[in-house]
Amino acid sequence: MGHGFDDSGIKLGKDGNETKLSDEMIELYYKRAECFLDQFNGYWGVTEGDYDDETPGYGRGSMGRKTRGENIADTTGLHTVFEAYRNLREKKGKPEEKLPGFEDYTDDQMFFISFAATWCQVVTPKHAEMMKHHDVHSPGHLRVIGALSNTNDFARAFQCPEGSAMNPEDKCNIWKADEDFLADELNKSPCDRRKRSSRWALHGW
Repeated sequence: MGHGFDDSGIKLGKDGNETKLSDEMIELYYKRAECFLDQFNGYWGVTEGDYDDETPGYGRGSMGRKTRGENIADTTGLHTVFEAYRNLREKKGKPEEKLPGFEDYTDDQMFFISFAATWCQVVTPKHAEMMKHHDVHSPGHLRVIGALSNTNDFARAFQCPEGSAMNPEDKCNIWKADEDFLADELNKSPCDRRKRSSRWALHGW
């Protein structure tokens, strides 16, 4: 579901055909999406260098770049599915049945526990190293902490302190950009708006 709004899906319309976005829309989208590059590069302890748009090979650039589409989709999909779950629960008008051993957890907490359990995995060091270089997905544990730490609903459910690792102030969200940036950019003429650097030069963007 979230892939409809990752850096590939955003280029397609509702019928799956390529659509042309305005320069303003592209610029604002990139501003939001850049956060995901920096977030996941931070997990790996690397920084994003400028991409020269010429170097061949699979998985070009940093870890955050290689996995950016999946990381955006994870967070976006989690937001959407949680909202749908909450609406469904309100229509039912009663709490969910409790699983044995989980009676002390709220429905919201169980939703996020279930999400995290989806990515539980046991891999050998050799396989983990291979996936690091050849998979467009982040490792399971990073998919969990990355998406959940971008979600205010998770922080509220588990009462994570503001500014903590799982409730950072600078959450990544493609639906919301920095208000000062938006005001500054939208007040400029199209010719004066800042152009995106080569860090997002893949696929002609």
